[in-house]
Amino acid sequence: LEPPDDDRDPVPPEMARGTVDSLSAMALLVRELARTGHCDGSVTTFDGRRVSVISVRDAGVVELRKMSGSVFSGTAHRCDFEGRQLAGFAHDVDRTQLARPQRGTAWLARVAPGEPLLPVRLTFHTRFFGDATMYLTEVSRTGEAVPH
Repeated sequence: LEPPDDDRDPVPPEMARGTVDSLSAMALLVRELARTGHCDGSVTTFDGRRVSVISVRDAGVVELRKMSGSVFSGTAHRCDFEGRQLAGFAHDVDRTQLARPQRGTAWLARVAPGEPLLPVRLTFHTRFFGDATMYLTEVSRTGEAVPH
């Protein structure tokens, strides 16, 4: 970050090397699931302020019910994840609390035949406002809705 964030410990450059951003971590998960049929593994992320390690464990195939706010229902692959902050700790928060694991679940599915797997639902806990759930609300290809 420019300028550096003075409210937290700086991340040593060697800890940031070889990391990916959160969106790239999701892309790696999608690719691993498509390649192997499983979502086990780990990756180290850096968002410009914090370094974290994210571990993913395969939880199998499940049926998702129709939910308001979501365009998807049907068969999905469940991937449980856990993130642990390793560096870039804020000065005004208890470091032990920040280092505690943060857990969540991602459900990935094909929303249309021949299309890649997409995260259709994510649940996770945030320190800022508690539990959060994100739903895929629309899928389009060059401006055209993809039917499900």
